[in-house]
Parts: sequence; C-alpha cells; structure tokens
Amino acid sequence: MFRSGYFNATGDLRLTLGGAWNTPNYLFGTGRPDARRPFDREPTFGFRCVKYTSTVSNELYGSVEFHSRDRRKDKPVDDATYRLLANQHGYDKTDLRASVDSMEDTFPFWRVENVSFLAAYGNERVIAHLFIPRNVQPPYQIVAVMVGVDSLTERNCGEACVRANFKFLIQSGRAVILPAYKGMHERGPGGYYHLTGEPNRWREMNLQWSKDLGRSIDYLETRKDIDSSKLALFGISMGAAMVPRLVAVEPRIKTAIMLSGGSFEKVADEVDAWNFAPRVKIPILMVNGREDFAFPMESSQIPLFNLLGTPATDKEHKVLNGGHASPVYSLDVVKLSVAWLDRYLGPVRNTP
Repeated sequence: MFRSGYFNATGDLRLTLGGAWNTPNYLFGTGRPDARRPFDREPTFGFRCVKYTSTVSNELYGSVEFHSRDRRKDKPVDDATYRLLANQHGYDKTDLRASVDSMEDTFPFWRVENVSFLAAYGNERVIAHLFIPRNVQPPYQIVAVMVGVDSLTERNCGEACVRANFKFLIQSGRAVILPAYKGMHERGPGGYYHLTGEPNRWREMNLQWSKDLGRSIDYLETRKDIDSSKLALFGISMGAAMVPRLVAVEPRIKTAIMLSGGSFEKVADEVDAWNFAPRVKIPILMVNGREDFAFPMESSQIPLFNLLGTPATDKEHKVLNGGHASPVYSLDVVKLSVAWLDRYLGPVRNTP
C-alpha cells in the first residue's frame, strides 16, 4: 500500500493510497479512502518515489476533508414510523418462473448453478449463482451473500471474487447463493447514487435489494436439496452495512455475519440501517478492523453494535488488526465465521 507520508492529512491521520493484497480491489483506485496514523507501520505499507518535473501547487500538499458519519448521538425512528418504513420492503409473492440457465462443474470443491427468476418489480429477472459443495449430503445449509461496492462495477463475480470473499463458506460444507442484486454484477453497473446527487435512485435500488433477497429465498424454498430453515446472511463492507436492514424485514434469516460493516453515509430513512438495527433479534456477528477509516470503531462500529436488538448473549463484535475490509482475507475471519455458523445453524458433517 503506497503511503502519502507527511502530506495529504485528513484530521490527525494521513491518507494511504494504492491498495494492498489484503484490501478490497476498489481501494486501488476508487471507492472509500483509507487513512492511518502517520507513524503506523504494517508489512503491506509501501512508499512512493516521486520526482516532480515542475513546481507543485501548495493546494496539492493540503489536507483532504473526509468525515465518516458519527452516529453516537443519533436516534432511530419510533415504532410507528418504523412500520411505515418496513412496509416499503414488502412485495407480492407471485410465480417465480424459475429456471436453471447453465451449470459449471469444473471446480474441485463445488459446482455452480446459474439460475434466474422473476423479480418482484417491473418485468425483470433476478440472476443468482448457487454454489453447491461437494462431499456433503443434501439438504444443504445455505448462506446468502452480499459483497462490497466492487459489485456495482464488476460485471460478474468470477473465481477470484469467490476465492477472496466466500470460498471458505462453500468449503465448510454449506451452499452459497450470490444474487445479482439490482445494479450489481450482471444487472449493473450501478452506482453510489446518494453521493452523486441521486438520493432517490439510491433509495429505490436499496429497496429492490431487499426484494431481490426475498425472491432469492423464495426460490431456495422450492429446492429439495436446500434446507432453507438453516439460512444465514453474510455481508462484506457495503454488503455488511446493509445487513441490519435486510434481516430486520426478512424473518426467514436465522443468523447473520457482518464483515467490515458499520453505519452508512446519510441516506433516506427507508434504507438507513440505523432505523432497522433495534428491530434485529437474530444472532449476529460483527467483525471489523481496528483501524477502519470508513467505519471508525468509536463512531460507527460500536454505536451500531450496541443498537442491535439481539440479546447480548447472541451478538458479538470482534475487532481485528487492520483497516477497512482487510480482515476479510484473514484466517481469523474464517475461524470466527465457521464457528458462528456451526453454533447457530449446526455443524456440517462431510461425507467420506
């Protein structure tokens, strides 16, 4: 990761640029910035060698303003308002008209079924990828996945995406479904519309994500080889930030894991996870980086965790070394996540 050193301050921190092997792809160029204390040192930090060919403006040496949202004093909406917000996530359970469009059977630990079914809005079809583990007898436990902001620009989640984000879930013996939510992967590109002057477009797309997840679960319930009663939601970065809202309005999800999530930027009340967090009652695991610049521990991670309505005995907040999303690639995350799923969905017994 290239470091800006003395220049490019943001508050008491210094921006880090370029990304590293253990950070999400979008930190290489676009997406969320990252910053650390000036004298922090990690094996993935590098340095920049620059020779300027002309005089550099003092403006380029200046500070860079970036403020993550501080939720410590924010209050969620009351119960009457919440019911109005939750109702906007509802949809009619019409015929799915589902189909298995293609299969991929070349991977050593799983096969992939590429499926599609009618969306709950318009005349669209939801595309979803169902990863079936080998050496495990059905019916399979199932994990629904929502990955990070990369999904708004990457055309599909290829093998590298699978390895980086959720390969270990399949290898643990669980099936995984990755829907192409509205604006993501094959149904993209989408955008961070709330930051580009289109907050209503962001709100509408977020509501569609909830409906896409619901329709995906509807589809899973038609599969005899899937035990939809043992369903978990697994979110990373942007996907993790969506988890409290998605599980609050979807009672079929039994447990959830949030990796590098926190409270989001200013968005409409209907899709602000802050308003939904107190209504979350299922077991939930949060795993964050101690130095997460996008979702700082004191102003974002801890307030959201404390707001979750899950009983204290069934929610955990694990803080690991690293910045935003860098813990996703660690062995600690694998151990914590699999242990959590074993605890709340039950262990998986592999066949010989």
